[in-house]
Order: sequence, then C-alpha cells, then structure tokens
Amino acid sequence: MRYLRQEQLRDDMKMNIKNLLISAMLVLSLSGCATKTVQLTSSVGGAYRGKSITYAVHETPDFSAMTADKAMFGGIGGVAMVSKGNKIIRENDVADPAIAIASSLIRDLAVRYNLVVMPPRQKTDSKKPAELAKEYGYADLVLDVQTFNWGFSYLPMDWDSYRILYFSRLKLIDTNTAKVIASGAFKYDSKDRGFTPSYGQLTNNKAEGLKMGLKKAETACIQDYRDRIF
Repeated sequence: MRYLRQEQLRDDMKMNIKNLLISAMLVLSLSGCATKTVQLTSSVGGAYRGKSITYAVHETPDFSAMTADKAMFGGIGGVAMVSKGNKIIRENDVADPAIAIASSLIRDLAVRYNLVVMPPRQKTDSKKPAELAKEYGYADLVLDVQTFNWGFSYLPMDWDSYRILYFSRLKLIDTNTAKVIASGAFKYDSKDRGFTPSYGQLTNNKAEGLKMGLKKAETACIQDYRDRIF
C-alpha cells in the first residue's frame, strides 16, 4: 500500500511538472518573434498631413483553449485545444480585438495629422508590407494590427483558474513605398492584472468572462501603442 502511494505521488508530481511545462510553452508561444519598435515621430507623421489612411482586416486567427484534460494528450491535445477554442469564439461571437484596436488608433492619427479615414474594402491574409501596401493602395497609409496569437490557459497549480493571453503586432505602412514607418508589438497576460476567472466564468453567458478579459486586453493594447508608438 505504501509503495502504491509513493507511485501515485510520483505520477502526480510528473503530471504537475508536465502541466507547468505545457503552460509555460503556451505563454512563450504568445511572445512570438521579436518585433522592432519604431516610434512615429511628429516629423515623419507630419509629412502625411492631409493624406488618407485605412486599416487592414485579417481573418480571425485560431484561438487556443488550453484545459487540463486537453493538455494530457500532447500534440493531439494541441489540435483539440484549437478546435475547442475556435468553437468557443464562433458560437459566442467573440470578436478579434485587432479590428477595434486598429480603428481606434487610426482615429487618433486622423485627428493628429488631419488624415482622411477610408474604410477597409477587403480582408487579407498578407503579412508582408509590400503585399499589404498593394492591397490597400487606395489609401496613402495602411495600419496593420494583427492578432498574432490569443487563447486562455489554466494555471498549473489551480486547474480551474485561467489566464487570458493576447499578443498583437502593429505596422504603419506607406502604401506608395511599402516602407514601414512605425511598428511594435504588445503582449497581455490577464494573470499579471489579477484576472484569473474559472472556466465557467470564462465561457458561460455567451462567454461573458472571456469577452470582458479580451476587452481589458484591447484597452491595454490601445493605450500601450499610443504611449510607445504614436
């Protein structure tokens, strides 16, 4: 009996370590590749005074819903996390924050530099500045805010408490030259802000908790880009 208890303790310890590693990998994956921060100076921005601006619209990216039961199954579990996450987003009409972030920021830029705001005419799957410049060439500037990764993950030592993770990238592109005149990235972890809801709080009532958490991420992202980039 004592031997079985020791075996169980070892198995539990291995599972806890595995869950810690998986959770850490998800957090690191949301940091993505480094994005150079380029601030839009008043002299560069002022050169576009009176010109036009629009923003890029991307397809909704995959959302990862990392729960303890899915984490136990490695690569297969990873596919299940994305499938479950996408289902939550789709069935509860959860919006990608990137659109609200971009539309808010171009309003700021329009006021500051007297720009004419042109609504986006299409969606894109492009990431390269030259491709975005070509697709949105009907405006002088295109602001590309893309949700690079987003999801939620259980806390390894508290399986019914979750953190919401959000990572975005920003590029402001001159469509005539395809030059990036401002850029940066933003990473959000709701745990750092003291928001760790249960799974039920996240997903019940049309994913009310998830929407609230993403709204917090959106607000923080807009303020960060205003402070550091614009």
